[in-house]
Amino acid sequence: RTFPEPVRTAEGDNYFILGVSERFTVPQKLDRAGRIALEETRASIQRLQEVRLRVIAEVKRAYFQLYVIDKSIEITGDNQRLLRGLIDVARAQVAAGRRPQDDVLRAQVELSSLEAELILLRQPLTSIVARLNERGDRVPTTPVPPLDGFNIRKAELSLDWLLAKAASDNPALKRLRHQIDRDEHAVELAKLAYWPDFTLGFDWMYMEPRDAFQPPRNPTTGQRPVVSTMSEEGTDNWAIVFGFSLPIWYDKIKGGINEARHQLLATRHEYNATQNRIGFHI
Repeated sequence: RTFPEPVRTAEGDNYFILGVSERFTVPQKLDRAGRIALEETRASIQRLQEVRLRVIAEVKRAYFQLYVIDKSIEITGDNQRLLRGLIDVARAQVAAGRRPQDDVLRAQVELSSLEAELILLRQPLTSIVARLNERGDRVPTTPVPPLDGFNIRKAELSLDWLLAKAASDNPALKRLRHQIDRDEHAVELAKLAYWPDFTLGFDWMYMEPRDAFQPPRNPTTGQRPVVSTMSEEGTDNWAIVFGFSLPIWYDKIKGGINEARHQLLATRHEYNATQNRIGFHI
């Protein structure tokens, strides 16, 4: 702190005060704030797990879609080749008078249907390949090599087991449970707003020496009164500062507590809704 005009004291002229202070929060507030940060970190880890599982599922889904389309195109091509052979045989029989012309026409219509089916099968290939490359962090036009066969795994599953497994291990529910714990700590932290914070500091007051005050002589004795010459030394002063906050804005504190409670209630409702949605998907 600086003064436009120096403060004149017996110690000297004070031009500025240099101070340092620190606010000390009660340990309970720091503990609750730390627990809130911990639960937010845990919730973020579960959110990362959600994204990881979703990406894996999307990659697998795109992979199997690509596999099914490739196999369907292969089977349709085999059917076309087989049908062309049958058409050639039927034409020879028509020429020999052993088969009516209608059979050849029906076979040609079926061949045209297979060609249209091939066109429909090839249409989604580009988008599926692009989706697979996107999930693999590659350029959308990156070629995907032909997919090999795979063995279908059999799993003995029951609805009750799946629901119980989701309730205990689903990352979305785990994340919301951590958020509920976070909001519970936030309610307790809001209640601690009634507790004051304390401040401790140190001030150094610089004193600049000046000439001592010279009182006038006594007319009777002709002598000057004895005065302190401390200002000629300009001894610096210091002070210890202690303060505390006054939590007198009760409406504001009460509003913060109500906000924290409603946030906790909203998170609990979100948890129930998510649990129901996961059960529906299962």
